[in-house]
Amino acid sequence: MENRLDVYFSKVFCRTRHKTQLFSGEIDDHYHTRLQHTLEVEEIALSIAKQLNATNPDMECDLKKVSLISLLHDIGHTPFGHAGERGLHDILSGKDCEKYGLPDFRKLGIAIGFKHNINSGLLYSENCKFDRIDSDILDGIVKHSKLRYCEDGLDYGFEYIFHGYSNSYTESSKTIEGFIVACADEIAQICSDYIDLCLGTQSGTSTIKNNVTISKHIDTFSDDERTNAKEICDCLISAFIASFCKQKNHAILIIMSFQSLLKR
Repeated sequence: MENRLDVYFSKVFCRTRHKTQLFSGEIDDHYHTRLQHTLEVEEIALSIAKQLNATNPDMECDLKKVSLISLLHDIGHTPFGHAGERGLHDILSGKDCEKYGLPDFRKLGIAIGFKHNINSGLLYSENCKFDRIDSDILDGIVKHSKLRYCEDGLDYGFEYIFHGYSNSYTESSKTIEGFIVACADEIAQICSDYIDLCLGTQSGTSTIKNNVTISKHIDTFSDDERTNAKEICDCLISAFIASFCKQKNHAILIIMSFQSLLKR
């Protein structure tokens, strides 16, 4: 997959259209899907990359790589979002085998961990000709999220995916393009979750309305939540760029900078 059309025509990308982002799309057509989230991540990441290129001539972010990492970062995600990811991990790791009438994978010595980002990297590799795999894109896809749940000693597939590439086992992406996509993913997720939460409180079609933590803030919601979410998104992009440009060592401090921004 060397360009956007390759991705658009691929089965792995098409499958994201019916996968849950935060809430089930069966309840309401206006909830976000994994496909919509992916497109939002691409737009946010490209916006960040273009602004950084304009304000930092020495940056030279590769827009094509930013686009491809964005489009491919969630192709390995499960149905039911992160809840589905955790559920599959619990089964494969042996934690929930008995609940489903399966043998204990730990006793059989075949227990493994599961993370959607590593699965995305595997699917990217499997859908490329071997000599066409871009190690920077692969790195950005895999490292947009944590590589494991905890230090449990399980094999999550990292070494298998990066076999043959000189790549250290680090949580952070080795490229600026990968860092940008990881942060764009967080921004998109925050804003889309905000819309879906507001939709839930307004429609009454979910249990969100009964959530004490959320219901305390319902009165602060305005009539046009999608406009609000867009403004929040633009604000986060601008604040991130400003914070990012202050750091001297981008590769080390970019994630710390973004995390501190979100705590404000």
